[in-house]
Amino acid sequence: MLELVSSKVVSAIAVLVLAGSVLGFFQIERGAMEEARFRELADRLGGALDTLSTMSSGLTLNISFDGARPGLRLEGSFRGDTYHIELRPGQVILRQKGLTAVHALVQDVHVWDPHLLWNGTPYVSTAGMTSLDSEKDVLRIPSGEAIVVERLMLVVDGTPLYQTFVHV
Repeated sequence: MLELVSSKVVSAIAVLVLAGSVLGFFQIERGAMEEARFRELADRLGGALDTLSTMSSGLTLNISFDGARPGLRLEGSFRGDTYHIELRPGQVILRQKGLTAVHALVQDVHVWDPHLLWNGTPYVSTAGMTSLDSEKDVLRIPSGEAIVVERLMLVVDGTPLYQTFVHV
């Protein structure tokens, strides 16, 4: 009788270990898929900035989270919660509760409103742009807040150059 009970206990333990292993495997796979989806979101935003930065024309792109504006629409939440967008001259970084996704930009962008320097005339100085780049080197916004990306032709110290600006 004791052998029957002990064999049943051993069988039950084996089934629980096997079930726990299978559940653990699927939990790890689910986490990996969520991380991949978060990276895809960062790549989508970064890809839009990269594409606009290669254009040789003046363009404006609105990035929204509710679809109210024409332009690129991103999801306003991930896993049912908002996330934070951090834009740097060479990177797009998304963060949410220990989860981070990074997209390296092909070309640096300016993370400030060009009208801080531009004031309606396309003639600007390298010193003025460098000063604002060092003063405003990161733009942090929560998901859900609209983003404006502008590609403008500015005459920087006498040389016409297209520059990309990202601001709210």
